[in-house]
Amino acid sequence: MALYISDIRLDGDMKETILYENPLMNHSYYIVEYDTYFQSEVPWHWHDELEILSITKGRAVYKTSRQEYILRQGDAIFLNTGVLHMLRPLEPNTVSCAHLFERTFLSGAAGNWLDIKYLTPVVAQRQVEAIPFYRDGAQEAAVLEKLDRANALCEQEGEFFEIRLQHTLLEIWEWIFAQVQKQKPRQGKTASAVNEAAIKKILLYIQEHYDEDLRVSQLARLINVSERECYRLFQNYMDTSPMAFLLAYRIRRAQSFLIGTDKSIMEIAMDTGFKTSSYFAKVFKQAVGMTPVEFRHHWAARSQAEQPAVDP
Repeated sequence: MALYISDIRLDGDMKETILYENPLMNHSYYIVEYDTYFQSEVPWHWHDELEILSITKGRAVYKTSRQEYILRQGDAIFLNTGVLHMLRPLEPNTVSCAHLFERTFLSGAAGNWLDIKYLTPVVAQRQVEAIPFYRDGAQEAAVLEKLDRANALCEQEGEFFEIRLQHTLLEIWEWIFAQVQKQKPRQGKTASAVNEAAIKKILLYIQEHYDEDLRVSQLARLINVSERECYRLFQNYMDTSPMAFLLAYRIRRAQSFLIGTDKSIMEIAMDTGFKTSSYFAKVFKQAVGMTPVEFRHHWAARSQAEQPAVDP
C-alpha cells in the first residue's frame, strides 16, 4: 500500500521512524509530492532501513554526507542502511516514490544463508553509501523497469502482491549486489567514516540544545577540533554552515509547534531559540515565505479541506 507522506518523523538523533502499514511485512512504500510537503524538502536524517527511491516526476538533488546526485524523472537511487542523507526538489511538481525495508524482507530472517551470502556483503560495506540508477544507462534501464513494476505492485495491491514484490526487489538486489562487489572493500575506519561520526555528533547536539544560545566554538569543542576545522567539515559534509543548519532546524521545529500546538507566537519564538517574536517572524518569513501567523492559518485551512465529507 502506498503511504503519501507530508512530513517525516525524526527522533532525538535525526533517525527517521519508518511507518509500516503491515508491521509483519517490514516494508513500506512512500510517495512524496514535494509541492505539498511540509518543508518543501526532506531534511538531513538517517534510518536503519534500506531504501530504493525513484523520481517519478520532476528533478531532485539527493545528498549523502559524501556525495551529491542529480536525479531526473525516471532515475533512482539505492541507499545503504544508517546513511545520513537529504533530498531537495529542483523544480515544481516533483514526486518521489521510495521502498524502505528491513533486510529481512528480502532474506526472510537475519543470519540465514540468504542473509549472510547476499545481504551482509552489501550492508557491511560502509564506504558504499548510495548507488544511483540512471535511466539513460543500458544496464540500469532494465533494473529501472523492475523498479517500475515494484512501484505498480505497491500501488495496485493485487493478489499475491507481497510475494511478487519481494521477488521483484530481489531481482533488483542482484544488480545492487553486483555493483557493490565491484568496489574494493576497505578495512577499518576510514577518515570519511570518522568525520561522518563527528558530524552526526554535532547534529545530535544541535537537536538537543537548539533552543539555547549555541556557538560554533561549543560544537568544535564537542569533536575536539578548531572552529575553522568545524566549519570546513560541516561545509564539506552538509553543504551548509553549522549556524545555517541550526537556523533551519529552529524554523522546522517552529513549524511543528505552529501546526501541532496552541502555543502563542511569543512562546514558540522562545522555545525555538529566538530572542524576540519580531526577529522570529522576520527570519521565519525569509525562510518559509509567510509569517508564522499566516503559516498557522494556511495549515489549519489545509487540514480542514482534507477532512472527509460527513453525510448529513
